[in-house]
Order: sequence, then C-alpha cells, then structure tokens
Amino acid sequence: MFKIFENNNNNNNINNILITKNDNINTNNKNNSQNTNNNSQYNTVHVTNAAILEKQTLPPPPTQLATTPQAAPVQSNHPSLDHLAAFTTMRDLKSKEILTTERTYVDNMKILVEVFINPFKAGEGGISKEHAQAICANIPDILLIGIELLGNLEEKLQNWSNQQTIGDTFQRLTPFLKMYTNYTVGFDNILNIITECEKNSTFTTFIQKCTEDPRTKKLDLRSYLIQPVQRITRYHMLLDEVLKHTDPSHIDYPLLKDSYEKMKKVTNDANDAIKKNENRQKVFEIQKMFLNDPKFVAPHREFIFEGSLTKVCRKACKKRVVFLFNDILVYGSSIPPKLLLHGTIELDHCRIDDIPDGNSGGSSSISLNGSVIVNAFQICSNKKSFVVFADTPELKMQWMIVLTETIEKLKEKGKTIKKEKIKHAEAPVWAPDESADNCPKCCGPFSLLNRRHHCRNCGALVCGKCSEMKYKLPVTDYKPARVCNLCYENLTATAVGNLTV
Repeated sequence: MFKIFENNNNNNNINNILITKNDNINTNNKNNSQNTNNNSQYNTVHVTNAAILEKQTLPPPPTQLATTPQAAPVQSNHPSLDHLAAFTTMRDLKSKEILTTERTYVDNMKILVEVFINPFKAGEGGISKEHAQAICANIPDILLIGIELLGNLEEKLQNWSNQQTIGDTFQRLTPFLKMYTNYTVGFDNILNIITECEKNSTFTTFIQKCTEDPRTKKLDLRSYLIQPVQRITRYHMLLDEVLKHTDPSHIDYPLLKDSYEKMKKVTNDANDAIKKNENRQKVFEIQKMFLNDPKFVAPHREFIFEGSLTKVCRKACKKRVVFLFNDILVYGSSIPPKLLLHGTIELDHCRIDDIPDGNSGGSSSISLNGSVIVNAFQICSNKKSFVVFADTPELKMQWMIVLTETIEKLKEKGKTIKKEKIKHAEAPVWAPDESADNCPKCCGPFSLLNRRHHCRNCGALVCGKCSEMKYKLPVTDYKPARVCNLCYENLTATAVGNLTV
C-alpha cells in the first residue's frame, strides 16, 4: 500500500514526497505445512517532483490477502425496522419544509407591512382613511402570529433529533390562527375596495412606486395580500405530510394529529365562512335583478341553482328564469335589463313529479305549436302547481335531482309538514286552454259565449254551467273559489262526513 505525503519546502520550492511501502507477505511452507509470516519491511524514499515526472509508473500495490467471508446475518422473526429510517428521513424533510416555507411567508408579510401597509396607515396613497383601514385589515396581527410561529419552529429545528416535536408548537398557536378566518372572509371586499381606489390616479401612482421597490421583487399589492389566504390552507397540508411520515409510536404523533385536526377545522371554518359570504352576496345580487324589489335576503337563505325553464301556462308556454334557494323556488320573466317576479314557492310544501315524454300527467298530451312536449316535470305546492319543461333531457334530470335533494334536506331538518297533509293542501295543476275543445263534464263545445274555466280544486277545464259553485279551499286561503260541480259534491260530502264524525 502506498501513502503519499506532500511537504512544501520554502527554501528551494521543491515538493518532497514521502513514499512508504508496506509489504506484508504471507508465505506457505509446503514442507512442514506451517504458515509463516515475514516481518513487514518499510522502505522510505525521498524523491523530487522531477524524479516523479521521470518515473513513468509506480510500483504495483502488493497482493491483498483473502479475507474470511462474514457470516450471514441471523434471521429474525421480528418485523423489519428498515421502514423507520425512511419515515424518519421524510419526517425530517417535511418538518424542514414547514420551516423554510414559513420563513419565506413571514419575509413576504414583512415586506407587505413595510412597503404598503405602514404608508397606508400614515395617510399615503391618496385614499380615504376608511379605505386604508379596510385594505390594511388585520395584517399586522397576522404578521405577529407568523413571527411567533417562525421563532418556535426555528428553535425546534436547531435542536432537531429523532425525538423532537413540532405538533405542540401548532397546538399553542391554533386558537390565534382564527384571525385568518376573519381576513379570508373579508378578502373579496378588500379586492373590491382596491379596484375602486384604482380609479384614483394618485393611488395607482403610489402602488406603482411601491411595486418598483427592490424589496417587493416586482410583486404588486394583490400578490402580497392573498398570501395569508393561501398560507392558512397550506398549514394543514404541511402538517398532514409530517403526520404521514411520523410513526404512530413517536412522541410527536398525538401532538401532530391534534394540531392537524384543529388546523383542518380552522381551514374548514374559513372556507365555510367564505362560502356563506359569497352565497349571501349572490342572494343579494339576485334580489337586485328584479323590478318589484322582492325580499330574498335572509340569514338562513342560501343560493343553490339557477337556469331557465319553460312554464306551461294557461294560454301558452312561456320561458321563465328560475332561481332555487335552500327553502324557496323563485321564477320570473325577463324584461331587460331587469326581471319581473311571477311567483315564489316554499319548498317545505312542495314535491316534484316526473312526466314521461308525451304525457302531461293525464291521459292527454301537451302540445306546443303542434309538437308534443318532452323533458317535462311537475312542480306541486300548496299555493301553486304547474308543469315545466327543460330544453334537453340532461337539464331536466339536473333540475329534478337538485330540486328533490333540496326538498329532502328540508325534510331532514324537520321543516316540512306530513305528506298526507301536503296532499290535501296541494294546489292543482291547471290544464292548458288548448288541451280541450269541449267541456269534459257535459261535452259542450267551448266558444266565445261558452268560455273555459278552471276548477280551483282539480285544475280541470270546465264550462260555466259545470262550475257554478264556489268553495273555500286551503289553496286560496279559504276564500271562495270556483270549483267544478263534481268537486263541489265531493268536498261537501267530505265536510259533512267530518262533522258527523
């Protein structure tokens, strides 16, 4: 074996190299079959660089002794522990990722406060004090939370070991992270205020000047303001990754699991608050679309679905714009640029019935311009019942599913009355005028003198002679309403029977 040592000589600038040769030779004595060991010989030779250059090859290394093969490891019945090393490695990497991303986040939040927020608070930017306060929101408080979390994480990572914990760090700060929820809910409003302020040239000039600050790295105000919204979602994702690579027997596992669940709740609360705020805004926007200033906005009301359906009316089929909320169905007609409200149906007194193509719910089919109506279904309620149809089978199915699911959710909340009561209080579907040329009761032809009438109890088309009676019905708030003679007899008989009982 050759060992080379380099030594610098300052006097003659010549590098001396010490070459040591170590020869260990084992010889085998064939005569007496005994192994003998020759003494090691050490030859030390001093040569110059020039001598080495002249020497083309170094002496070959001595023959290596054959080593005795190591015994195979003893087989164990215990589970392999190899996976623990992989878990530990990934746990280290994911923990460090939390720290590095938190550093970047806190640095960016400091830039936001120093370059944008503090000048706004000082009255710069050419905007009102109210707008400045709205844009600043609770950014300084959120920054303090980030600084505190970062300090704790850095302390943990500096003293990192296989038994170090980080779950407890998030446990302590989770209650304060709810500040993110308030910020996230109001984020859209902040963006709207910025859009409004951008109409002011002084504001846009100020923002441009701030963006050109080297610290911002050419990122604008919106790019910094959105970071808390993104960070609150990333926290629980990062904790989830660390948790996945932490062995359940690790001391940090229950701490991480608890922190993850709490962080997930904070994130879900923020998302729910955002959805509720967006939904409330959507309901308000729909309300403003109508001419007659209806009152749709309510604390419990949520927007579900919207679209257009064709309503089978008495004299014609008419397009209607329909809005579905979690408790009511609203429909109206378009009078650009507004909508005219035609009706509101409470879903807790409503049901949906399918109408197979070519059948309007009875024996006769509904036709429109000579064509049989398809993609139809029936909306029945205690105040109003009618047939509608969609433009395509897919839209029909979509409407029926979303309507049925919304009604079922109301039933689960116990807000609907019993089914048998709904049946008796349900408004009938009126037959279209063109569906019959003769009175189905007396078979007399309809004309200008023998006009069509609708029974308010069954919805059938009848002539005047066959509907001379009136009856106080629940669907008309017990005000006297025209009914056909057959319904009058049945209603009267039922009322007498109830009195007898």
